[in-house]
Order: sequence, then C-alpha cells, then structure tokens
Amino acid sequence: MPPIRSLFRALKHTKLVFADPARGLRITRQELLPTTLTPDRLAGLLETSSNSATRLVLALVALHATSGTDLRNLVLADVLLTRRQLLIRRPHGRHVVHLDDTTDALLHAWLCYRHQRWPRTVNAHLLVTQQTASTTDPVSVDYVYRRFDPAGLTLRAVRADRILDEARESEDPVHLDCVFGISITTAMKYIHAAHPHRAGTVPR
Repeated sequence: MPPIRSLFRALKHTKLVFADPARGLRITRQELLPTTLTPDRLAGLLETSSNSATRLVLALVALHATSGTDLRNLVLADVLLTRRQLLIRRPHGRHVVHLDDTTDALLHAWLCYRHQRWPRTVNAHLLVTQQTASTTDPVSVDYVYRRFDPAGLTLRAVRADRILDEARESEDPVHLDCVFGISITTAMKYIHAAHPHRAGTVPR
C-alpha cells in the first residue's frame, strides 16, 4: 500500500487528482505459515552427497530441525559423544539435541574425517572447510545453505517440514519447544499450520 499512497500523493501534487482514494485504507498483513514437502522430495536426501560434512548437515536439519545459525555456531565442546547429544547455545538459552542412530553415525564419520584432514587446525567449530581450517571463523552462511542444492531443496524448507511433521503428532507447543528449542509463539504457528481445522488466530 505505501507505493500506492506515494503515487496518489504525487498525482495530487500535480493536481491530476484531488483526493487520495487510498487514504484510510488498512491492509492486514497475511501471515505466511510453514508448508510441508511431499515425501518424494525428501526421499534419498542423505544419498545426494557422499561428503561427510554435507551428510551431517542434511541429517541435523532433516531429523532435528537444526537452523543454519545453530549449525555454524556449533563448536567441538558442544559435542557430547558419550551422551549422544549436541548442545546448542543460543542468546536466550541452551537446547540439547538428542541424536538418533543415523545422525550419531554421521557425526562420528565427520569427526574422523575432520581430524584426519586437518589434525592441527585451531578452529574450534564443528564444521570447518579448507578456507576456515586455518582460521577461527565459522563456515559461511552460503556454505551451510548450499548443502541442499543438489537435492533441489532449501534448508528452511526441510527444517520447516520436520517441525510440521512433529506438530502433526503433537499439538502441544511445549513439546515442540522441548524437541526443537523453538519459542512457544513459533510452535503455535506450526501447530496452526499442521492443524488448519483448528479455530484461532495465528500468533505473531
């Protein structure tokens, strides 16, 4: 609506119109809800790459809905191998990811490769590349998101699909918060998307 108002202000200034028909109009912003992916688009996701880092990223997002920011910020100290857990540190708190067999195996494979490839790196981040191994920087945003390119998917879409899948099984926002470490407000958006028959306003 702002571009329309700007247009009519300009026309009024040149005396081509004398009233702004857009004045007083209010448009409610439509809330975009998460959408699901069809099963065939996710089938064989882990087989789209033989790279151990890529396969770990794909599993952490597809199975545990880990965000791109969380992936970039993970450090080796966050890997609790004996507990089969990853500790995700966020500004508002910490979230523990309980690893399944597949992700745990992929994590071990990546750690072995990482140690063999860069045994003397000083970079404490879990994910490292040829470019970051000689620094202390995290991998780039582009690096994380491009892991999904071969499958024709995006990290955000795969992550949203995983949370939606859990929301279909449980309509409890506290459960989604515990499993994925998302806020109650975000959890309610996923529940609303997973159960559109339920009445109520989408939280903002």
